[in-house]
Amino acid sequence: MVHKTEKHYQQEYLSLGMSAQRSYPNEELARFLGREFFKLSKEIRKTKRILEVGCGTGGNLWSISREGFDTYGLDLSQEAIKLCRKKLEEEGGVAELQVASMLELPYEDNFFDSIVDVFSGYCFPYKDYTSFITEVSRTLKPGGLFYSYVPSQGAHDYLISTDAERLDDCTLKENNNPEAIYRGQKYPFLFLTKSCVEKVLESVPELGITYFETVSKSYEFGSKKFEWLSYVLRKD
Repeated sequence: MVHKTEKHYQQEYLSLGMSAQRSYPNEELARFLGREFFKLSKEIRKTKRILEVGCGTGGNLWSISREGFDTYGLDLSQEAIKLCRKKLEEEGGVAELQVASMLELPYEDNFFDSIVDVFSGYCFPYKDYTSFITEVSRTLKPGGLFYSYVPSQGAHDYLISTDAERLDDCTLKENNNPEAIYRGQKYPFLFLTKSCVEKVLESVPELGITYFETVSKSYEFGSKKFEWLSYVLRKD
């Protein structure tokens, strides 16, 4: 499954370059950083290690770096990391980047103050998402925060997928319905609910929910709505 996702994105970044993703930070991620970290002085921010998994071309990462944090980025795609380096150079940002899987984070235990995932952890079946959150817990410091922006089962693409082939109750094998908003995804596409997240946390009880909201956006002149979960976990 991971290889399939890697192949898809490597081809997309090679063909589309920087235009494969947005160039500016996700608004809900900016809200999270503002709530949790922006009261800190620049000197203290330098001591806060923040990792973005699935950093892509660096649309979020350059902003995290420019805000003064000790910044790290990880992506499956070698081409994404190449483009991310270019974006950081253009924007005056600095980050330590690695090509690696979110399921095997190449970092020490208790290393990060925060890990953020904006629309990347959805590329796994539910059991692998649980493995990912376990890795998040391992690499977060006590008191560290995980921010997630992940598709919700309230999204149009999930609601119309009643006859689609699934890997489990939460995961479409592919999101290939021509009426879907994010159609054409040739890899697993995960949609969660709050109860799904709570079920994951049964395996990692040291993590607890501190923030949980839904965010929606309409498409095609309001005829379709995509919905995301925006949530935060804290490690005891």
